[in-house]
Amino acid sequence: MNQTEHHFHQVTSAFLGYVGRKCHNAPFLSSLRAMTCAVLLSPFVAPCVISAGDSQPQLSLRPAFQPVLKQELKVTGDYLSAKSVDTPPKLAKPSTSPVYPIEFYLHGVEGNAIIACIVNTEGKAVQVQALSATHAGFVEPAIKAVKQWKWSPALKDGSPVNCLISIPVHFKDITLSVKPPKKLPRGSRFLLVPDSEPALKGEFLFIKDVDVAPEPWGIRAAPVFPSDLIHNNINLGEAVIGFLVNEKGLTEQAQVLSATYAALGESAVQAVKRWRYRPALKNDVPVNCFIRVVFTFYGRPNGDAREVHYSQPF
Repeated sequence: MNQTEHHFHQVTSAFLGYVGRKCHNAPFLSSLRAMTCAVLLSPFVAPCVISAGDSQPQLSLRPAFQPVLKQELKVTGDYLSAKSVDTPPKLAKPSTSPVYPIEFYLHGVEGNAIIACIVNTEGKAVQVQALSATHAGFVEPAIKAVKQWKWSPALKDGSPVNCLISIPVHFKDITLSVKPPKKLPRGSRFLLVPDSEPALKGEFLFIKDVDVAPEPWGIRAAPVFPSDLIHNNINLGEAVIGFLVNEKGLTEQAQVLSATYAALGESAVQAVKRWRYRPALKNDVPVNCFIRVVFTFYGRPNGDAREVHYSQPF
């Protein structure tokens, strides 16, 4: 990543925090959080890699970014296909928009999910399920949105009938014209940590090579959203942490593999050091296992409350 891309990445994250702090229009903020990063980051961020070059980890390694291939349709009861009715179901307006997953718009990743459902005679979507998706992380928000949609029911010979339909739910960007802050804070804690390979000692297996993956045990300590970032209106960022879960379920050698800001990586590492797991198993024997976890830090614009989301280990 060159200096221009580095600076642009930091301006983008600071910009999101700035707008969230200054604007209190809930619908606008919802659209902003859902779509802005795709517009701002797309010139510099490849669809499946955190940053340019041969560095790791790739986004495509993460479970949420894996594609969902064609799934078998599983529905029960009496229904007709959309081609068999006289009048197909019609979606009422307005309809609930799906929530754009934070981790995806942080990297400017677009996609879609194909959702199947039966619109019953009351105009409700039932037996909602995903047929396919460009990324697994889009499935859950798409299903949740479709379940809330209201329809006028399909008609056959003038009577309402249950009708099976499939719906593409798109996750795309929009164009916004909001200026970012003119000045970024200085200091090592505000620097981007580029992708890096883990530096580990001792014998271990990767999560894909064990029979039973490490399972979180007890209460997981949450990272603290760094106060110096909060004071500079930075409300969004990510850190990828790699670490070993040893044979006793303790975490070892926790390290930052990438981070939007170094301070987020430091905070996530301190939290991971206090985590406990049931150890990974290989041939029913506990083994050391290396895993990665993505921490997505999100600041709410309506106060100082901060949220941190964890990905599934990979």
